[in-house]
Amino acid sequence: MKALPLFTLIVALGYAQGVVGLELRGVVLEVGPNAPLAGVKVTVYQFGADRSRTVFSNAVTDSSGAFRFNPASTGDYYVEAAKPDYFGAGETGASNVPRPTSTGTLVHLTRDHPSEELRFALTRFGEVDAKH
Repeated sequence: MKALPLFTLIVALGYAQGVVGLELRGVVLEVGPNAPLAGVKVTVYQFGADRSRTVFSNAVTDSSGAFRFNPASTGDYYVEAAKPDYFGAGETGASNVPRPTSTGTLVHLTRDHPSEELRFALTRFGEVDAKH
């Protein structure tokens, strides 16, 4: 009967060693003024073994445009930033063509690469069209 608690402790310690230190952090900037953008919804999606995508977590950037997540396990993540009235920077085209309302990137976290610092840039709708 005493072996069960010891086994549980060993499993718990082994699991904890795999999750310590994983981090996704970054900042979202507004194109033009190159200023931090508060109030941006940042969503982190995690990919399963079958490549299915599920929401791991989401948060809103603070006044300095910063966000931070601590995933529980290594693997592939897609980090996406979106804010109403903004679109992904670098997306161009005619003003009557819908633009992506978010921007994102794929990140692979491993024990050897446990953290990633990201920078996203969003442009306010009308900002690009007004300059043409």
